[in-house]
Amino acid sequence: MDHQKNRSLIQFIRFNIIGATNVALTTSLYFLLIYLGWHYVLALSADYAFGICYSFYMNKRFTFRVRTKASTAMFGKMLATYALVFAGNLVLLAFCVDVLGINPYLSQVLSYGLLMIVAFFMQKFFVFRTAPVRH
Repeated sequence: MDHQKNRSLIQFIRFNIIGATNVALTTSLYFLLIYLGWHYVLALSADYAFGICYSFYMNKRFTFRVRTKASTAMFGKMLATYALVFAGNLVLLAFCVDVLGINPYLSQVLSYGLLMIVAFFMQKFFVFRTAPVRH
């Protein structure tokens, strides 16, 4: 396996580890806020806000190892990525549930599998893309 493919594979593995950690943290936060009496819409909003910030920081620093300072433009690209992934999730869910008749639990698992790959490449080549180093 050449260096670039190996590097991308390692990034993809890191991306998924960070993603799994993010799911555990945001789900825990959501449950805690509901327990504390927050309305579920506010709890979900806080959960998403935390998750996007966590994902941005962790993927910038550890997955893609971008050392340049975070910018408003970079974070805006992250928000755009999440908006696109969310919209794609809605479309895939509707198709799986309403057209194919798959239950919504399995539909979300199937959708997430595809969207995880889309999110990885969007973050790698759009959000955290850096200019190549010239020698």
